[in-house]
Amino acid sequence: MIRFQVLGPVKMWVKDAQVDLGPKRQRSVLAVLLTEAVEPVPLRSLIDRVWGDTPPDQARNVAYTYIARLRRILAEATDRTGTPVALHRDDVGYRLSIASDQVDLHQFRCMVKRARMLPADAPERRSVLDGALRLWQGEALADLDNEWAVLFRSNLLQLRQETLAEWADAELRAGEWDQVIEDLRQELMKAPMAELLHERLVRALYASGRRAEALVQYEVVRQAIADELGADPGPDLQELHRTILRGDPLPAPGRSSPQPCQRGCRGSKRTRAHSPSGQPPLPGKPRYGTDRP
Repeated sequence: MIRFQVLGPVKMWVKDAQVDLGPKRQRSVLAVLLTEAVEPVPLRSLIDRVWGDTPPDQARNVAYTYIARLRRILAEATDRTGTPVALHRDDVGYRLSIASDQVDLHQFRCMVKRARMLPADAPERRSVLDGALRLWQGEALADLDNEWAVLFRSNLLQLRQETLAEWADAELRAGEWDQVIEDLRQELMKAPMAELLHERLVRALYASGRRAEALVQYEVVRQAIADELGADPGPDLQELHRTILRGDPLPAPGRSSPQPCQRGCRGSKRTRAHSPSGQPPLPGKPRYGTDRP
């Protein structure tokens, strides 16, 4: 079994043994290819993503060296497991030949899409969203700090928070308030401006009979948004606040529109340590030709 991780530090396992992927820039090359799934990446785009505006002299030759080393790593993994994995070059660019369920990011995206196809009150929806969130082992690309990685990490954080909000909605439908409160409070310590999560926390507190705490939590987020952005909370959070003030029952939690699941994706079990489907914009413009080794 060969597995790759980008929802955390970039890692690779072969038969449950972690593989040395080399220096940071070499891991960056692999990360770019892993996040693109089956789409080829032109050499000039690969260089831009890995080095941004500060490429080394002879950047293409350095990239070729990293690609050659990664090919050796993948060939050794194939020999040890019998599972074919490879790094190919075609007329467009470089592409990894691996199954989508070997990469945690593609598993995550597929599980989220699968959950969104299910009825809002389906028990399976809760478990699928829970499994998707358990794939995360820290910040995405946590060991990379180039401009592309920072942008990609920010976009994925948004998708993770949306997924966490959908998980919270599913849990609240099932009356699991305490778990939602605990998990959202932990998450908001890392992302204090995530209004989507504040809304679910306020809802969970009120649903569990803790009206005073819900009102305090609303004031916390209202003040934070005012101080940071000079604005008011969004309409959903404001309407929730009015509902609590009136003492009215809560409406059923919302949900995202269903999206079809891509083929080849499978479920996963979670060990909690989260742009959406598209890649983030590339820093700078391509500067290099497409010569190849």
